[in-house]
Amino acid sequence: MALGHVCPPWRWDTCARRGAGERVFSTVLGHTRPPWCWVTCLHHGAGKRVSHVVLGNVCPTWRWETCVHRGAGKRASNAALGNMCPTWCWEACVHRGAGDRVPNMALGNTRLAILDLSNAGSQPMKSNRSSSWITHNGEIYNFRELRSELESIDFMFKSKTDTEVAMSSYDAWGCNSIRRFQGMFGFGIWDESKRRFFLARDPFGIKPLYYYQSDDIFIFASEIRAILATGIVPRKLSSSGLSSYLHYGSVESPLTIIEGIKSLNPGHYMTVDLKGDVEIRSEEVAYVNSIFSQESNSHPDNRDDAVKLLRQMLEDSISSHLVSDVPVGVFLSGGIDSSAIVAAMSEQASGPVEAVCVGISEDGMD
Repeated sequence: MALGHVCPPWRWDTCARRGAGERVFSTVLGHTRPPWCWVTCLHHGAGKRVSHVVLGNVCPTWRWETCVHRGAGKRASNAALGNMCPTWCWEACVHRGAGDRVPNMALGNTRLAILDLSNAGSQPMKSNRSSSWITHNGEIYNFRELRSELESIDFMFKSKTDTEVAMSSYDAWGCNSIRRFQGMFGFGIWDESKRRFFLARDPFGIKPLYYYQSDDIFIFASEIRAILATGIVPRKLSSSGLSSYLHYGSVESPLTIIEGIKSLNPGHYMTVDLKGDVEIRSEEVAYVNSIFSQESNSHPDNRDDAVKLLRQMLEDSISSHLVSDVPVGVFLSGGIDSSAIVAAMSEQASGPVEAVCVGISEDGMD
């Protein structure tokens, strides 16, 4: 079994200089600071491999370093489910932060902590009610309202995070839970009871979610370079992706600039079922989020009502964005949109608003 930051069948001593560590019985439970080296293939490690499947944001033979700048995280063993995974090199995403692991599968996460900075908020996070696990990137702004609703039906919480609310929402309402979410998110939930992985992306596609699928391999990540770091996907330019970029200035989803790697469409979720030992079946489904299903009486009849509604919506949105256990700042360009945001923040913030402006020295560019 491989549980920890450095595990068999690799050489512990090659990373021991990075930090202290301990071993327990025949299982390696240890810790050395990033970058770690998980270089062997999954089938070479101890334990049973799950369906030869890689489900995760950074998976086997990858280098975790390219994503670790995002925050702290966890790791798991045996299957690749999550943001970063064992039997590979976590270095591809280590710029995101530290990490841990989960037993029985390779589910990992590098977390940029915004809510609940304690270990209770670490990911991947296990459900309090089931054998499911979640790895989550983003923020769910109405998590407090959802938490109250879940508590009314006897759900208990161990942290103050929106991630735990997302996990509990899935336990309560299944795939339909995302229709209730207001925020920016890209996450994956491993449902052990159904042997199914559930991926979802926010309606506007603010948070990225990329994946690669072959007959017997599925890989997902929040960054393309993490998928490329596996060595599984050829570094081949996508002619369709390049054409999209040249036409629109960006690559239109579900295309990417790399052949074989796709982007989960905004406002879509995907289910990935493991059938037998190696067969993988996936389905992508569009969903209607609550943000697009407002009652008809929310539409103003005249300009004055429109102004009041816009102000109220802006203030509500800013209020939800200010919920944080770390300092919050804002980019201020001087345009009407960022100026309105700063004005709304100044009315609600407990202290001065920290704003950042960027200047460019070239004539005609600033």
